[in-house]
Formats: sequence, structure tokens, C-alpha cells
Amino acid sequence: MASHGRRDQLSHTGDRTATEVVVALIKKPAVATGLSLWLLGLYFCLFAAAPVTITPEMERNFFNELDAAQRIPGLAKAEADLSAIEAEMDAYKVWFWRFRPEYRARVEALQPEYDQIYATYSELDTQRRQQIADAQGKLGVWSEFAVMDVRQRFWDLMGMSKDSAKRSTFYGALFSIGRRDEDLVSFLLRMFIDFIISWIMALVMATIFFVGVVIDVIIAYQASFLSAIAFFAVAMLGAAAMVATFIFLLASPVIVPLTIATVWPERLRGFTRTAPSYLHEPRRPHQD
Repeated sequence: MASHGRRDQLSHTGDRTATEVVVALIKKPAVATGLSLWLLGLYFCLFAAAPVTITPEMERNFFNELDAAQRIPGLAKAEADLSAIEAEMDAYKVWFWRFRPEYRARVEALQPEYDQIYATYSELDTQRRQQIADAQGKLGVWSEFAVMDVRQRFWDLMGMSKDSAKRSTFYGALFSIGRRDEDLVSFLLRMFIDFIISWIMALVMATIFFVGVVIDVIIAYQASFLSAIAFFAVAMLGAAAMVATFIFLLASPVIVPLTIATVWPERLRGFTRTAPSYLHEPRRPHQD
């Protein structure tokens, strides 16, 4: 009975300690600020609507301008000519063509024509890109199309990070097959840990790449300086919050046990030190 009472007392003390630790952490300004930014970032990433709503007229004008940009006079012919000359040059670019006089002569003979066609195409393509940028600039970086573009490209990067982790784990497993120093359970556990680590690293790299994506969208939609700074901050806050959530969920099988062992060591030691009462009672002599 005494041992059960002692165990209950330790349990209640540990519960109170855990509650006090959580409350104390939340009350800290740094933790409260970080938690608020995390929740705000998740809202931006998942639920926030674009400030500028696209009306049917705006959408119609936008797609009309995009269609006009694709129908610039001479652009289609320049693209076809460029593809044809590139295919003809590629046919002569065999192995070590630079060191084979007959193939090098044919490539060099086509080079002036290629340069002329490419210059024409580049000029028309620049005109097309400018018209597309003008159409996007009329909508603005805070429009629904810009926000959807950023979100879609963010989730594309997240999917690519998972695929990268799968490939890395697959090749790691492929090259480690046949090892005799581990059984099947150890092999599967190691593959699981490798997958988690690879995914976390891929998520970090995807976040870095997302910086370039946001800058590209800001330039494409011709945002002003202040608007660009605000849009960049909102987009990166949402991405960082979402990636942090993914990393926490992936690493939680390791983080949670370590946190428990660090925050509540007294409770854990209390259970290990408390022995059943019958172990401390002297043994009675055996009576036949």
C-alpha cells in the first residue's frame, strides 16, 4: 500500500510539473512570439485568401493579353526555324565531333544561320515575355493568380523533396543489400531513419529554392518595393511554418522521448528508484 501511495504521489507531482513547465514556456515572450508566428504562418500557407479578387472581366482581359502574347507576328515561325536548325546541328554533334573535321566543318557552316535565327527568336521572345509581364502586372502580386502560383509551386517543391528522399533511401538500400552484420529488423529501422533524415534535408533545400520562386513571382507580377517586401515576408513565413511542421512530425519519434527524458528526469528516476515494498522486508525463516 505504501508503495502504491508513493507511486501515485510521484505521478501527481510529475503531472503538476509537466503542466507548470508547459505554462512557463508559453508565458515566455520568445516562445509566445514563436508560437504566434508559427500559427500565423500556417494560416497564410493553408487558409488565407488573396487580398485582390479576380473579377470575370479582369480574368477575361488577362487571358486575352496572354493569348495575344503567344500570337506575336513571326514568333511561331521563329520557334519552328530555331527547332529545325538545332535538330540539324545536333545530328552532326556526334561523339568527339570537335575533333572530327568533317562533322566540325558542318556544324561551323550552320553556326551563322543559327545565330541569325536565334537573334530573331530572342527578340520576339523578349517581346512576348514583356507582354506577359505587363498582363501579370495589371493583376498585381496580391492577386488570386499570384497567390495560387506561389502555393502551387511551393507544394510542387514539397512533393519533389519527398521524391528525392525516396530515391536517396532506395539507392541506399540497394547498395547495402547483402550486409551480414544486421538482421531484417535492423535493416528496416535503418532505412526508415535514413528516409526521415533524407526527407528533412530535402525539405530544407526546398525551402531555400522557394526563396527564388517567391522572387521570381514578385518580378513577374511587377510588385512595388514595399509590396514586394511584404509579399516575400508573408510567403516565407508560411513556407517556414509549414516546413517546420513537417520536420517536427518527421522527427517527433526521436524528439518526444528525448524531451520527456530531459524535462521530467525526476519523475523517471522516481519510478526506477522506487522498488516494491516486499523487496525491503526481511525474509521470514521457513517453517516446516
